[in-house]
Amino acid sequence: MSSTKTHETATETQTGTDPKSGAPEDAVSEDAVSEDAAPEAAASEDVPEAGINAEAAVEPKPAADPVSDVDGAPRLVARIASRLRAVRPPSTRRGRIVLALVLVVVLAAGGGGFTWWLTSRLPVGVAFRAEGQDVTVTDLDHQMQTLTALYGMQKPTDPAGLDTFRRDFAKASAIGMVIDRAAANKNIAIADRAAQDFLDRYIDQYFGSGDAARTNFVTALGNVGTSETDVLSEVKRQMAASELFDAVTANVPAVTDADVDKAFTERKDSLATPQRRQLNNIVVADQATADQVVAQLKSGTAFADVAKASSQDASSKDKGGAIGTLSADQLEKPYADAAFAAAQGAVFGPVQTQYGWNVGMVTAVLPSTPAVASAVHEPLRNQLLMERRGAAWRSFLGGELADADVRYAPDYAPADPDGIPSTPSALVPSSAPH
Repeated sequence: MSSTKTHETATETQTGTDPKSGAPEDAVSEDAVSEDAAPEAAASEDVPEAGINAEAAVEPKPAADPVSDVDGAPRLVARIASRLRAVRPPSTRRGRIVLALVLVVVLAAGGGGFTWWLTSRLPVGVAFRAEGQDVTVTDLDHQMQTLTALYGMQKPTDPAGLDTFRRDFAKASAIGMVIDRAAANKNIAIADRAAQDFLDRYIDQYFGSGDAARTNFVTALGNVGTSETDVLSEVKRQMAASELFDAVTANVPAVTDADVDKAFTERKDSLATPQRRQLNNIVVADQATADQVVAQLKSGTAFADVAKASSQDASSKDKGGAIGTLSADQLEKPYADAAFAAAQGAVFGPVQTQYGWNVGMVTAVLPSTPAVASAVHEPLRNQLLMERRGAAWRSFLGGELADADVRYAPDYAPADPDGIPSTPSALVPSSAPH
């Protein structure tokens, strides 16, 4: 609007018409505008039509503009406007034409920046914007409930941990939207039957088989505020992301034997097998229950019996709580610290993780062993291939993410908004257990 009005003023002046009175210019003396009137002419002709009112900008009404103090933008506009009012227009016809043309450039540039500043703000209640779509805090909370049901995630209870989790989740959700669009653009679609088969296997693994197990699953969904339909939709997203990853990385060069030998020489120390521990675990909802579990174990009750009676982990409770032989880097850090500080046969905990409150026991300790080329040859080949695929994926996703123009509300901005994950696991927050 600012450029349009000023351009009209310039055009009128060039055609010989006085822009204020409408009279021919030769009927108006160049000295007819007094010094006292000049500032008023500058303010009334150029400034209001450009959307800048000096009085309103200097003393804004808070109720009229809730963001009047953000980034100091209106204050800057006020300073510009007040200075314009104090400037006497050039006394010559040519000078006024030049001034008008300069104002076209200045106000067009300034007005564009001011418009961007207003339109780029996120509305109240919006966590982030991606692909031109606003995702509200309510939307994000609902997605979090679905992933809680599907992956057993639990939000941290401490303020710092909860803040990091919220920001990580917003980023994961935004990247998920970008991946959804990219999959759709490549015509990747997951059939309902395929998603249902995956979910059925998931239920069999974590809830058991039969109608009673499915009922327990549906009940668990209701307890966290989500539904089987929502979970199926999330399953489809995950499956589509996996197919997109395969499509994007299909032409990555194969890893040769020479590549493997070179990598082994360079990484021999890091390829050594670290110390591992065979662990049993019981997970419960709160610390009070965990304390009771510890008391039972100390009184002599068998770990397997307590696990079967109390653990919320359906995949391990009927196996005496056994969760496998694991290295420290395969565990959440608080749990790993406790598990690797405990002696063989010792009970440790309670330890809080995003799965809940855990009480564990070390049943065996396996020492670290140096790497042997023949033993790690194929695993190393696979690792090198995944590194190459990861690099191709990051390159692809980086371009997609830039095009999506993701913007976060301050309370949801992640620490590294531009960081690109190497696999589609970005659909689950990095601070959540996988």
